[in-house]
Amino acid sequence: MRESSANPFLRIEHPIAFGRMSAEHVRPAVHELLQAAQRELERMEADQSPCTYDSVLRALEELTEPLGRAMNVIGHLESVATTPELRDAYNEVQPAVSAFFSSISLSEG
Repeated sequence: MRESSANPFLRIEHPIAFGRMSAEHVRPAVHELLQAAQRELERMEADQSPCTYDSVLRALEELTEPLGRAMNVIGHLESVATTPELRDAYNEVQPAVSAFFSSISLSEG
């Protein structure tokens, strides 16, 4: 993740740096997190090794955690401290995030 120092949604730690987070960070962070998760999901789908807890369930948890965490924080901000810009950014990325999470359970791999 190349922008992690500049984009607070890419590296969420406690305490959460809500004061550094703004609507301008949402689209690039979600785009980068989606790309990383999609690459890892494709790698998992192509792996022909026998399925194990670690190679499937733990791996799915690890690949979805950064995106899920970012979306939880973005959604929280949108619900408690929204602005028109934040609402627009959240509404714009939501369909792609939903499609990605849906694709996991629909994947034959």
